[in-house]
Amino acid sequence: YIQTAKAYILYRNERSRVREMNTRLMKTYEDITFSDAVDSDVKRENANINGDTAMGSMLKYGSEGAKQFYQMFVLKPEHAKAHELFGDALMRTGKEEEAALQWAIADRLREKNAKD
Repeated sequence: YIQTAKAYILYRNERSRVREMNTRLMKTYEDITFSDAVDSDVKRENANINGDTAMGSMLKYGSEGAKQFYQMFVLKPEHAKAHELFGDALMRTGKEEEAALQWAIADRLREKNAKD
């Protein structure tokens, strides 16, 4: 029984590691780390930052991690989903100003929820 229990524990640990590697945030970090800005929308999101430099990558790690945190823990689920769908759609169409407005609205909602 000891060998079976050990094998099961090792299997569950490996499955947990693989599951964690496949989360949205980890996929984003993988994209930032291993893709060139030419191939990665995440790295080209801000024209003022070179996503291929160490500093550009570090800034993207922070902003993507913070975005994921706020969506999971701060915003109400319905607000997070609406923000994600609408903001992402605007960025894909090249409407950076409209996306910034959407993100500002999400910030105000977050502040309002924090006060409540």
